[in-house]
Amino acid sequence: MPGWRPDCLRSSERHPEVLRYRASNASQLNTNLGVEQTGTAFVELQKKAGSGLGLIVSGGTDKESRAHISSFRPGGVAHRSDALLEGDFIVFVNGIKTRDMKHDEVINLLKNTGDQVLLEVEYQLPDTGFSDSFAICCKQHTLHLVREGKSFGFTIRGGYHEQQHKTRPLIVTQVRPGGPADREGSIKIGDRILAINDYNVAHFSLAEASVFLQQCGREVNLMVEYDVSLMEAVNNAQGPLLIEIDKLPGMKLGVHLTQTSHQGKPCLCIDHIDPMSIADRCGALHLGDHITSIDGTSVDQMSIAEASRLIETHTQDTIKLELLPHRLVERQQSRDYINKNGLLKAPGNVSEKEVMDHPGFPFFFLACLIYCFFLSIFSFLIKNYSLNSFCTLLETYCPFHFHRISLSFILLSRRFFASPACVLFTICVSVKTHA
Repeated sequence: MPGWRPDCLRSSERHPEVLRYRASNASQLNTNLGVEQTGTAFVELQKKAGSGLGLIVSGGTDKESRAHISSFRPGGVAHRSDALLEGDFIVFVNGIKTRDMKHDEVINLLKNTGDQVLLEVEYQLPDTGFSDSFAICCKQHTLHLVREGKSFGFTIRGGYHEQQHKTRPLIVTQVRPGGPADREGSIKIGDRILAINDYNVAHFSLAEASVFLQQCGREVNLMVEYDVSLMEAVNNAQGPLLIEIDKLPGMKLGVHLTQTSHQGKPCLCIDHIDPMSIADRCGALHLGDHITSIDGTSVDQMSIAEASRLIETHTQDTIKLELLPHRLVERQQSRDYINKNGLLKAPGNVSEKEVMDHPGFPFFFLACLIYCFFLSIFSFLIKNYSLNSFCTLLETYCPFHFHRISLSFILLSRRFFASPACVLFTICVSVKTHA
């Protein structure tokens, strides 16, 4: 049940399918759950004198649906326990079965309980599948939380079950707004709890994990597994990209910028991405990406502080970042370095004397002979390939444009060719390559 689903990515040069990074919603209420889809949770609540549990209950035998929690009163005992969810079916209240009770009878039962209330609720098992057609990978990170009252501000469901098909990871199904987990900002719906204070809880049932978490004291370290989208459109980009990410005002994107230069001009690039942040989960942002604009505003003349403030004070539901992927930046830097140091020269700028005097010329020349010999054979054997197709293959698979270098050596040393046909062939390939 991944918590973040890729849904928006658009290239500045081309316009592929629209993708967007969006938090998944909590499971919707389904009042007709099959037995195979449900789990059971036991929740103990302590009522305050003169106050209720803060539960709003719907359903009953006279309401054509089972008694279930429809909502919570904010700040109430049930709400702050982080042990119940909207849609949970109330099966027992202090050992009294509610299945055959009318709505008013269930309400009176809850009102007339003592200060100690034990609820048995039935809930829909969380889904563990990724329904979208995007690839994901899993990452792990350990975070630190401080308890507030009796809760850390998130709800888990799933866990080990004697019936194997009901076994699930310990999945976060809700993060209470304003609670400790929400303020810390890392945990999202769909994350899996792997360890509590370095103790592996993957084999725990929900009841065991809940008790263990309660006994951990005021502070806890949680090892959490979360999903990161793998975006092929980013990996295959050939130019700048326009990234759109769902980010509500006040939420941290999780990127830190630094200043660098590109093609002799100062620019801003991503220096660090916070683990489990929106930027980390979306999978479209990477270290070294050059940011060119934020929400349509160019950052060419901005300082790091100004650009960071623009991201933090973003007021829309979606933030738009135009960037140049780090892979393209590194490729351009490699080309600039090669051109600057004369490691590769265009064939037209290489003199015969320079080639002949190069200490590696004999080896290059021999390699070129073998190279073009096999190329000539292939041109006769594979008749469906045109000369232009071969040039395209050479451009694609020969590192550092080796075919251009080899053809230059061959043309400049054509006196070594005994066959006029070979000379003609190499000239044609060279012309086609430079066309």
